[in-house]
Amino acid sequence: MPLSIPGARRRLALVAIVLPTYVAKSLVKFPDRIHQVTRATGTGDVLDFRQLLEGTVHIDHEVPVQLTTLVNSVVPTDSNAVTLCASFEVTRRDRTDTSRLLDASVDQVTVSRTTGMPQRRPAMTMFELDQKPLETVRHGLQYKFPFGTAKRDHPYFDAISQRETTMAYVDDSTVRNGLRLLHFRADIPVVDLSGLLPMRGRVDLPARLLGGKGGDELVGVSLYYSATRDYWVEPTTGAVVIINEHQLRYLATTADAPDRITVFDGDLKFDDQTIDQMATQVAAARKQITALRVIGPSIAALGSVAALIIGIRRLRSARYRRSMSAGTVGGTT
Repeated sequence: MPLSIPGARRRLALVAIVLPTYVAKSLVKFPDRIHQVTRATGTGDVLDFRQLLEGTVHIDHEVPVQLTTLVNSVVPTDSNAVTLCASFEVTRRDRTDTSRLLDASVDQVTVSRTTGMPQRRPAMTMFELDQKPLETVRHGLQYKFPFGTAKRDHPYFDAISQRETTMAYVDDSTVRNGLRLLHFRADIPVVDLSGLLPMRGRVDLPARLLGGKGGDELVGVSLYYSATRDYWVEPTTGAVVIINEHQLRYLATTADAPDRITVFDGDLKFDDQTIDQMATQVAAARKQITALRVIGPSIAALGSVAALIIGIRRLRSARYRRSMSAGTVGGTT
């Protein structure tokens, strides 16, 4: 059966087209070495736990609050995945003693270096000292959006509630430091945290503190949480440049109980220094991605064209040898 050069030529030409695109995608990856500190500041209503322990409910209003997040890459990390360990600390900026600490947690998840999606291995979260880490297999984004982020809803995982929800696309009207950003929003419904926080998610309080009858009779209450979180993402890199959030935590007998004690009710957003820092890093990353998508495929294309030429020559040589062999056999019969 004669060898079809046009068919083989088309297959080689297809390789020359597809290979550069594959090379571009394989070169653009999330870094394997991460050390990132961000700060979000704001104000809120905060329960004074020192007075609560003394039997009095006192809410401080317009308290200056700061959320500091430290993200590091840790093992296991390889050419395909990177493990991110994020430490969170929420503090009162108006105090310097131990009562300044409002909340702290550590979250660790392994994500794909090309898509930003979590891998099929347990992620771990620790909310309290000496607590056994909570393990979850996640399916939503957290710290990184995909390269070439699309203007659509994305799956999102909220580490505080340990729940998956939707990061809904809002608009692309925000421009910061010359970068056009995509706006996404996640609404986390009210969640009972007592099962996640064994030491402080469920407490007994005198009934009088909840406005009910019973005086000093103890009543069990749970810690409830909800939040609205806004992300502004640079689409080329998938990097989160700005975060704003409103968070609510309260103690109550049920989620919809009219008598409840506010633990925290406030707004936090990246400060200007953090936003400028993120924007500078993103601008540099965009240039690197552009170079990889242009130079990388160009090199691959040159290699593909060379392979195409060599392949065609080999095919022609093979057909010539077959035709010569056929002619020789015909002359001897």
